[in-house]
Amino acid sequence: ILRAQSGPEDLRLTVGKSIVIDYPADIARISTSNPDVVDASPVTTREILIHGKSFGTVSLVVWSKAGQRNFYNITVEQNLEPLRRLIKETFPKEEIQVQSSRDSLSLTGRVSAKDVGERATALAAPFAKTVVNNLQTNPAGIDKQILLRVKFAELDRNAASQFAVNVISTGAGNTTGRVTTGQFP
Repeated sequence: ILRAQSGPEDLRLTVGKSIVIDYPADIARISTSNPDVVDASPVTTREILIHGKSFGTVSLVVWSKAGQRNFYNITVEQNLEPLRRLIKETFPKEEIQVQSSRDSLSLTGRVSAKDVGERATALAAPFAKTVVNNLQTNPAGIDKQILLRVKFAELDRNAASQFAVNVISTGAGNTTGRVTTGQFP
């Protein structure tokens, strides 16, 4: 007896593109939860052609002739490669990821400045009805600072006037000279 797989397999494709699933056994039946989003049709007894018709997420169930069931979660999104390439070329040093959900885009990651995130959002605007900017800004670097040390000295003129110097000498040629502050005789 064949058992069902442990969990659904996730597949992604873009609108207007197709993929082929190689199934391990002969296919008995195929069912999709929304044929407006994904068209699934058997090509051979072991191949399934999946075509993305519009945005969305669907479940695909494949039954084999032996009774085995396999589940696939298929997400159909717009082709974001041109936008991803444009953002990478415009901001080569930034970490910006682009995801889509129906007719909206989400920008995630880290950027060096707020204006970089705003410019990336403006670049993505023509690709979707709504662009959600979830970009985080790196913290600004520490600015260089100058350390300035200032010492203040207080001069008390009253205390300075209490000091006096009187020097009497016999200068050159035995002349009497005097140096004084003039405060004391």
